[in-house]
Amino acid sequence: MNTQKTTPRSLSQSALCALALACATVSVHAQMGTSNTPATSTTDSTSSPPAAQGPSAPELARADRHFIMTAAQSSANEVALSQLAADHASSADVKAFAAQMVVAHTKLNSDIQALASQKGLDISKAVAKGTEKDVKSLSKETGADFDKAYIKAMVSGHEDAAKLFEKESTDGKDSDSTALANKYVSTINEHLEHAKGLQKAAN
Repeated sequence: MNTQKTTPRSLSQSALCALALACATVSVHAQMGTSNTPATSTTDSTSSPPAAQGPSAPELARADRHFIMTAAQSSANEVALSQLAADHASSADVKAFAAQMVVAHTKLNSDIQALASQKGLDISKAVAKGTEKDVKSLSKETGADFDKAYIKAMVSGHEDAAKLFEKESTDGKDSDSTALANKYVSTINEHLEHAKGLQKAAN
């Protein structure tokens, strides 16, 4: 009798213990799974380094910026005045010189624009000033007076340009700007000497 009562009680206790153990195991695994999820997410978010940013382009020195802006205005002015002279000059030599200036300075304008774009400079206002300077007053002249006024402007303009380009070629800080100055400084001096010769012949 005692043996029969003890056995079911023992089995019931064993079953309860097994059930409790199973529940505890499930709970532990559930907790481990829950805790692992944010840990993995945190690791992924913190392990990725911030995107690297490339070095910003160095800012142009004031003198280099002045060179580009002034050269843009000066060369645009040479083209504008020379286009007018190519049509209105009375001297064949002056007309030929004007045509030469249009070709040479159009090429220079293109190189200046490319340099300015490379350096992030907007030269549109400088170019606009160059295309307007002295054009209205020169257009009022005719014949020999026109030729003299045009050549005088060419001498003055090229004197200033020669100084500008020579200074940049020796003192410039930006290598691209000094390279452009070195490329054209001799050409500008040749234009200056040519203009002086025309001026002397006209007097």
